[in-house]
Amino acid sequence: LVTKDVYMRALDPELYTLAHADSVRMRMKLLEKSWELLGQHWLGGIGVGNQTTMAAMITDELGGRITPLGLRGSAHDEYVSTAVEVGIFGWMFFWAFVGWATWSAFKAGSLLRYLPDEPEAYWLAVACQIPMLGMLFFALQTEVFHTALKGWWFMIGLSCFLLDHARQRLREAAQPQVA
Repeated sequence: LVTKDVYMRALDPELYTLAHADSVRMRMKLLEKSWELLGQHWLGGIGVGNQTTMAAMITDELGGRITPLGLRGSAHDEYVSTAVEVGIFGWMFFWAFVGWATWSAFKAGSLLRYLPDEPEAYWLAVACQIPMLGMLFFALQTEVFHTALKGWWFMIGLSCFLLDHARQRLREAAQPQVA
């Protein structure tokens, strides 16, 4: 029922023993080197998209992944990778944006909740909140914002639209009705 390739890459229980935990070991090594780089370049970072510096720091074995552009390596943690790339000030800007985007989804839902004729918009705002939160946790294991994460960016746009829509509808509701 399962192809040999899938079994060998994901389902073989031997892969999850310490003797075969190369992926986890390499991730920990890359994470350690990321913290080292952050300590050295905490103010301005090493530059956005720089995935060669860290790979070059691992000298005892091949660390990273082979790509058409050469060897690349990253922390497999969005928050650490962003801090390493842009430094502390860029990292704070990054968190301000992520916080604002997440807040927009929740604020839209809380405002739409008070509009009884907008149940679909309310549930759409709630539906936007789920992937917004999911990405925050998913980012602990990969660089989700570095990839073309179209769904997350779409949720930001949709949440901002819903927030603006809810504010507009509440303003209209607050205005006195002229007969």
